Amino acid sequence: MTECVRGPAGIPESPPITPINTIPMSEPAEYTFEDDPELASTLPGFTYWDRDWFEREKRRIFRRNWRCVGHVSDIPDAGDYLAHRLVDQPVMVL
Repeated sequence: MTECVRGPAGIPESPPITPINTIPMSEPAEYTFEDDPELASTLPGFTYWDRDWFEREKRRIFRRNWRCVGHVSDIPDAGDYLAHRLVDQPVMVL
């Protein structure tokens, strides 16, 4: 087990960051789902908190395709509406 190195104020220090332009998003990564945690893998840690990576995901994933925000049964009557936020964009369905 690796010991966590703590920085100022007890905050864990981050490992070195892989530049995002070295990780292609153009082709799907090959990941498998494993029940055994010893065999499981995840995305690199920085993909969960890096602002540039998040902006890239918004452009390449969330803004390219339709997103389901509700079902017709959620707004059955005239005047009904749904208000949501998809990533950082407000969405209203009338």
